[in-house]
Amino acid sequence: MRLTKGLYVIGFVLIIVLLSACSDDAASDSDVVTLKFMDFHSEGDQEFFEGLVEEYNEMQDDVKIEYSTNGNLTEYTNTQLPVAFANNEGPDIFMTSPGDFQKYADAGILADLSPYFKEGIKEDFLPASLEAVTVDGKILALPFELELLGLYYNKTMLDEANVDVPKTWDELLAAAKKLTTDEVAGIALPTDKGTYLNFVWYPFMWQNGGEVLSEDGTQSTFNTPEVAEALDAWGALFQEGAAPSKLQIDPTDISNLGGGTAAMQIVGTWAIPMLESVMFGGMTGEEAAQIAHEKIQSVLDSQN
Repeated sequence: MRLTKGLYVIGFVLIIVLLSACSDDAASDSDVVTLKFMDFHSEGDQEFFEGLVEEYNEMQDDVKIEYSTNGNLTEYTNTQLPVAFANNEGPDIFMTSPGDFQKYADAGILADLSPYFKEGIKEDFLPASLEAVTVDGKILALPFELELLGLYYNKTMLDEANVDVPKTWDELLAAAKKLTTDEVAGIALPTDKGTYLNFVWYPFMWQNGGEVLSEDGTQSTFNTPEVAEALDAWGALFQEGAAPSKLQIDPTDISNLGGGTAAMQIVGTWAIPMLESVMFGGMTGEEAAQIAHEKIQSVLDSQN
């Protein structure tokens, strides 16, 4: 099966959700509503949201947002949020992906945001992103981020191992095996069960013509040769020792590649600013962007 050229376009839509009821401490004698806002961002993204919260808090006196972040998507998704809600200590506002969104919608804790989508506002969103957060005709979350997914690689490691950039599943497995050493993983992939693993694996399934559900959503289409072949291709990377069964660094973090512990990694476009910071430290943003553009264009040209 041939890999797609460049970055594989897949929607990893992050969404912001608001609980249908605020926390017990939301109101005080001064009538200022305090809302707890939690997410998983770090570094530049964390600073961005801290700035937004600070700006909002300064522009009005009725609502105070208290922002906190975990900094680790896997821990945030699989542990922190579920435990917080199980203990009735969940945040009033939080971020999640469509894969986890449904369980919060089914629990009936999300506020209906439909009244805030006035005429003309829906046109600012991709239809698919709104469909992903609409349940029984109600918009229960705000889509705000759509990511691309791609195969990143250490060109120096590939050159030294005399490995070409893989363009098929077989080439990907062969390259990852050849690049694997005692210190370096051939490819870094998510290993923990969860929505992020699905996010990275689904393109394998789609590349082979597979689907999880029928077009009308009423039947499972998972038990098909197309899906089985995609599972086999993914599993072979682990079974043949090309991908580690456990990562020391979160699979969403490009530091697996940037730190030299992996020769290749499948991750989203959020990794590009992190790579620029590591690889082009000391340069101006314009200089780094130009070099990054030239490198990306060179790869795209070689695949044409």
